[in-house]
Amino acid sequence: MVHWADGGETNLDNLASLCGPHHRFIHQHHITGHVDSTAPRGGRRVRWHVMRVGFGWRPAPPPEPDEAVA
Repeated sequence: MVHWADGGETNLDNLASLCGPHHRFIHQHHITGHVDSTAPRGGRRVRWHVMRVGFGWRPAPPPEPDEAVA
């Protein structure tokens, strides 16, 4: 998903429905995600790229260079 302000498209393939506090959290902490169309019953869900840390979340580290190419 790419925010519209960063050149992302405004369509369902690039959409996450969030409440106000979670929307701000995603932007404040530079968390990324992608739309997964393999959800049960033909649905879609967002997979956030985060790690659990204590009682909160933080962005996941970037993939290793070899993993990014695969």
